[in-house]
Amino acid sequence: MPDTGLVVLLATPLTCGVLLRLLLGRGLATATRVRGLAVAPVVVVASFAATRLQGDQVASGVMPDAVVNRLLAGVILVAAAVFVGLNRRQGSTVVRWGVRATAAGAASNAVAMLVFGSMPLLVSAVRVEGAYLLPGDHPDPRYVAVDGSHPLALVLGDVLPVPPLDVVVSAGDLLLAAGCAILLSYFLSLLVAPAQPKHRNGAGAESVPTADTVPASAEAGSEPAARAWWTRTSTS
Repeated sequence: MPDTGLVVLLATPLTCGVLLRLLLGRGLATATRVRGLAVAPVVVVASFAATRLQGDQVASGVMPDAVVNRLLAGVILVAAAVFVGLNRRQGSTVVRWGVRATAAGAASNAVAMLVFGSMPLLVSAVRVEGAYLLPGDHPDPRYVAVDGSHPLALVLGDVLPVPPLDVVVSAGDLLLAAGCAILLSYFLSLLVAPAQPKHRNGAGAESVPTADTVPASAEAGSEPAARAWWTRTSTS
């Protein structure tokens, strides 16, 4: 049976997206197409490549973990900037803030990795979860344990323990989750959008007025009147 924390972690964004779809229906109605979604697979591929470079099968010293993490952080920062730039003219204020929150959260985590070489993990927050680390420890190639003497780590790092999920998150994670929930509500609004009514002719086929058919229709509509006038003239 899956761990309860994992189930909650996976279900929370979807639940928030559905609720936001119901609450922000009017704000989503003016949304235009979200652009730049291709940056997501680019980041995923870069993250996978970084994981492979930091795996046990790679000889130690070939590329330090800090270098790999900083390269990944650079890719994330570029992707976040591109995502925001492509959606700067988004028609919906709600979706625009969702784009910005997603990019800001990803960029915040990336800046932390760029400065420290790994994502800073507050020692006291980890102890709340029942683990014990010393400053400078690397529980994972992507993380480094720090104490409260680093102000920037307290702002950008993983410092907020969430006991029900058995995780420690950062402010960037919260922004990222909020932005993703808004974007998810946008995509849900596309799935449930009402279909546009279509006019059909007597045979059941769609009838679409064009520049050619409108004048023809006008002529057809005036033909009975012209025929009646010709009849009256001939009789008299």
